[in-house]
Order: sequence, then structure tokens, then C-alpha cells
Amino acid sequence: MKSWNSIARVVVLCVMGGLSFGCATPFEHQLGTTTEYHALLRTPIIPSAADNTLLDAPHYIIGVEKAHTESVERLLPCASGSMVNESRYCLNLNAFPVTNPWRTKIATQNDRGKTLFVSHIARLDPVGDRIGSRRVCFLYNVYPQSEFPEASACSTAGTAQTANPVLSVAGGLEALAEFGQEVDQRILREPAERQPTHLIVMSTGWNTLQVESIDNYQHWVSHLMQAARNDPSRPFRPLVIGLTWPSEWPLVSTWLGPVVSVFNEENDADELGYVTANVLLHKILSQLKTKHGLPVVVIGHSFGGRAMVTAANSRALLFRDASASPTTDLLLGLQPAFSIQRFGGGSQGDPYVRFAQGAHKYVLSSSTNDWILKGVGLTNPVGGSRGLARAKALPARFEVIPVTEAGQWSMTPSRNECQLVMLDASAAINGHHDVYSASIGRLMWQAIQTFAPASSWPAIPSPSLTTCQPVLN
Repeated sequence: MKSWNSIARVVVLCVMGGLSFGCATPFEHQLGTTTEYHALLRTPIIPSAADNTLLDAPHYIIGVEKAHTESVERLLPCASGSMVNESRYCLNLNAFPVTNPWRTKIATQNDRGKTLFVSHIARLDPVGDRIGSRRVCFLYNVYPQSEFPEASACSTAGTAQTANPVLSVAGGLEALAEFGQEVDQRILREPAERQPTHLIVMSTGWNTLQVESIDNYQHWVSHLMQAARNDPSRPFRPLVIGLTWPSEWPLVSTWLGPVVSVFNEENDADELGYVTANVLLHKILSQLKTKHGLPVVVIGHSFGGRAMVTAANSRALLFRDASASPTTDLLLGLQPAFSIQRFGGGSQGDPYVRFAQGAHKYVLSSSTNDWILKGVGLTNPVGGSRGLARAKALPARFEVIPVTEAGQWSMTPSRNECQLVMLDASAAINGHHDVYSASIGRLMWQAIQTFAPASSWPAIPSPSLTTCQPVLN
């Protein structure tokens, strides 16, 4: 979050993380990664926030980085005639017509010299009576202990990193499977009064370093929990997973890097979505949801929103059960940075046109005060004024709901899964990064109450739904 109220905390985390800005270790140099996106490896303890209202945090961080394909094997397209097999992942480009621009985009992105992969998975545990502090241990970590001696393995760390001597995207996806086993056992061990009620995945977006993502997640989780505490009839104990990914070029300069990287990062956001987050949603969380009956909530900001919507709508690229019921109960996109015409009628292959197969309900915020999305080269970006105007012109597909300055919607949105909810949040969101406030916490809580209630909560009547048909915008 690029705001002064959290800059001091981010600086402290940066110092503890040992941000080198160019001083790469031999292994970092081999991979082509930078410390800024695995700063947790140098952060054995995350200090508590100076603001005593920001004491909640995610339980896990999945660190995704970008490496040379000479050092990390990328996923390959599935061989002609072969079936998608989730025990051996490949890109099923045949899920799209040969001439589809989305298929071409995936194939082109995959042929470049770098690839995104899971480099580490961290667990953040409370530190005794030090309220708000978190001890960091690693369930998975590809970096050598000799270069990062502060990084300690969790007692429950899996075997994926030792079982795969050659680094690969597939190896990181195997680590996600072990992570799923860790979460499963954690849920089973919890006593009834501490059993999770929800599974939540979060992703920050463009121009956000790892330490800053963690700070942002603490804002999101803390404000969400504060809003939930005001409603004792609905106990809320989410298990929260945060994704971090290389959404900025910090080595170019403090201002030029983010500016020149925006067009590259939009492609990386899609890749994060259709590979790593795709497996996280449609395999790991799908299995946990089925076994434990927990609603799945996905939250993303900016390019993080783009990554999460791409993930929800990319099941067929990696899995055979493309028509299965959606894993995601609620997908909340805050100022999402992608064209509204991805839902149909655009020039990008309509990757989200069958959106009802990706999530039961989408709630997307937009603001006329988002100057970044006003100027960025996207066609009618969802989070900006042009996307909002486009949504208002398509009432059959988008239900536009005004939001107050306090983060409350003015009327309850329809539960119809065939309609996307577009929130006109101009009164609550005064800029692209103005999404980490208490008002946004209240908005998140309202959306979760309405569209992703826990099974133990008072029932909300649901209308009968019709099958959603793709509509071109």
C-alpha cells in the first residue's frame, strides 16, 4: 500500500528483510530473482504493528517468483492428443480454439526466457504473548541455508524440495499439494471453538514488494476481523493465505521501474493466475472445501484481482473437470486492473465469458477517483471510470450498486450468479491503492455475510437460479 500511514512499518520490515537492491547471492544470480520477493527468508520474526488495531495477519504466505527457464523448468504444453493429468501438469492449450487470442497469449508467454514458480511457502505463527508478532518458518524453500541462515524450516515441512533436485514449476505445484496436507491437518487438530469457518486467499497487485504485501494483508485481515467482531451471531475464524509475486521492478529506480514494468506485470498477473493460483484454487482449496465444508473467499487488488479472476476462469487449462462446480464462493476484486470486455465482446479471446463456472459470485469495486486506471492502457478497466460506465450500459450482466464512504452498499445485491456485482465505490475509494482502510474491511465483511456464509450461520434464503449463458458485451 503506497500510503504514508504504513511507510514506517514497511521500512522496518525492509531493514529486517535485508533488502539488497542489487546485491544478489550466487543462487539468486543463478535464478535471476531478487531478495525483495523473498525478504521473509531474512525475517525470522515479523514485529507487531505500532497501530494496536492491526494485530491480525495471514496464516501462510506463498511466495511466487520469476526465474530464468535455464534454472527453473517451465510447464510445457500438453502433447498432442494427451489428456490433462494433474499428477503431471501441462498446459492444455486445446481448451481454447486454435485462433483464440487467449490461447496465443498463453503460448507466447510460456515461450519467454523467464517463468513464474513457487519458491517458498511460509507459515506465520504467533509469538507467545507478543501480540501481533509472528514467527516465520518454511514449509517449502528452494534457497540454500548457507545463503539464508535465518530461514528455518517448520517441523512439518514436506519433502517436495528434497524430492526434486531439478527446480521446476511442477515442483512448486507439488509443494502446494504438501501445503494442502499441512492445512488439512491443522484444521483437524483445532478444537471446536477454534475451527476455521472460511478459507481466504488474498493477492496484492502491481507495484507491491513482499514486505509491503504482508503489511497490506495485515490491514485487510485486521479491518475484516474488526468488522466481524461487531456481529457475534456470525462467528468468523478465517484461515488466510496470502500470495506474493514480483509485481514491480525495484532495481530500475524508485519511480521508473514501476512505470516501465506495468505492461510486463499484467502478463505476469495472468500467468500467476492460470498456473499457481489455478492449482491452489481448483485442487488444494477444492479438496479442503469438500472435506471440511468451508466456504472459499478470494480477494485481489489491482493486478492481484486480475490474477485471481484469471485463476477462477482457467480450470480447463490444467484440469479435466473443467465443468465442475466452482470452488470459489465469493471473488472480491478491489480496483481490478483488467478490461471489462474479458467477460465477453473484447479482443482478448473472452477468457472470462463463462464466469459463472469460475465463482458463485463476483463483487468488483470501481471508482471514478482511480487516476491510475484512468491513464493506464487498458480497454475499459473494471476498476476505473470507463469500466464503470460500461457496466452501467449492460444491466443484464452487471448490477451496479453504490457504496457509501463508510464502506456499506446502499442496497443488497442480487444473489443471482448470472449477474456480476459492480460496486460504485467512488465515495469510499479515493485512489487506486486506497483499499486497505476500515471501510474496505466493512465492505469485505458485508460481502462475505451475503455471498459466503459459514454453514453454522443463520440461513439466508436463496432464489432459484437459471443456467448462465455467455453474453458478449
